[in-house]
Amino acid sequence: PLYNPSSSSTSTLIKCNSTKLDCPTCAANQNQCGYKIEYEDKTGYSAVVFSDLLSIGGFKPVPQYFGGMYYENGGGYPFEPAPIDGIMGFA
Repeated sequence: PLYNPSSSSTSTLIKCNSTKLDCPTCAANQNQCGYKIEYEDKTGYSAVVFSDLLSIGGFKPVPQYFGGMYYENGGGYPFEPAPIDGIMGFA
């Protein structure tokens, strides 16, 4: 399922002037912390940064930062094939 920040009571859109993290760039409406990734083949995406509580496997929910992609550039092709689009990695 896709992440829908409006369906989460704990979702927070990170502002550009946030003291919680170093915002790489301002995106969308110019007050949202965002970032852009561009690969060598010129494909990539732009995203805004959210914070939300995440619980996996019944463990206590913990705050996590992640990007919500709002633009993708596939260089004339789909950015990612459907079976692997949206994979998340946590450290």
